[in-house]
Amino acid sequence: MRKKWVIFLCLILYLVAGFFWCNPGIIKETSGNGVSGEIPAILVDESGEQGDFTWNGHYALVRLEDVNPASDITSLEDCIELLKSKNIPFSIALIPIYKNPEKNVTIYLHEKPELVRLIKNSGATIVLHGCTHQYDGETGIDFEFWDETSNAPLEINNTEYATSKIELALEELKRCNLSAEIWETPHYTSNYDVAGVVSRYFSKIYEGYDRKLTKNEFGQIVVPANLDYVKGEQPVQSVFEILAKAENISSSDDEDIVASFFYHPFLGTDYLRMLIGGLKKQGYKFVGPEECILSVKPEEIETIPQYS
Repeated sequence: MRKKWVIFLCLILYLVAGFFWCNPGIIKETSGNGVSGEIPAILVDESGEQGDFTWNGHYALVRLEDVNPASDITSLEDCIELLKSKNIPFSIALIPIYKNPEKNVTIYLHEKPELVRLIKNSGATIVLHGCTHQYDGETGIDFEFWDETSNAPLEINNTEYATSKIELALEELKRCNLSAEIWETPHYTSNYDVAGVVSRYFSKIYEGYDRKLTKNEFGQIVVPANLDYVKGEQPVQSVFEILAKAENISSSDDEDIVASFFYHPFLGTDYLRMLIGGLKKQGYKFVGPEECILSVKPEEIETIPQYS
């Protein structure tokens, strides 16, 4: 008898969970920024069309994150095909060299011709996401220009180090007949010396959580990723939080405010599809970072120092 009750209770919990999964519009969520609101239902048919579209006056941006020579090509290709099928401009945060010192593994982008072809054919804006995205740990997990243990700059000549890493990264891109005009600091973390070196190579960076495009003390245009990203350990909650933040932005009369997020392709396409459908339903128009920059007059971009 007790076993039957346990099975019955599990069935009830399963049905309740399925109900909320299929009807996210009734769930109230609070984001990490304290934004509270009703999560819009994500209703996209199989073709991805949503009928009449009314632009809410704001742009949306999506960036595929931490793409590197060790990335799973299938999941990356699936995400790219989804975005292309929906006519969504996007960018790829590319790390040209993968390293895992613990396993004594180093993989260069040119050693992965299939990945290079995929990136070239994607039509994405390439954002250089460091050189190896690591200092003494594994690519994508470790920091490259910061000591996370002591929460301080690396105890080396940061100017020389940053110069050598950027030169090596650009050399690897050139070897693959690729180029990048935009930079993204690994984990958005470095110091003034590193940032100064970056400014000599790139006039645009794609990082931070401001609601608008800004300029930093080096005169670089800063494209934000203010909606954050889908966290692997809590993807559904992340989707709800991202859409709640975006819904708050969509009601603003200030059209210079953007809704920008990044996404790790290894998560597959389900959550990316939900976000694209949800943002379109809210009335967002997707653009790439370059188009977003061109939409704002340079004199109207506020200067906000990042390192001083």
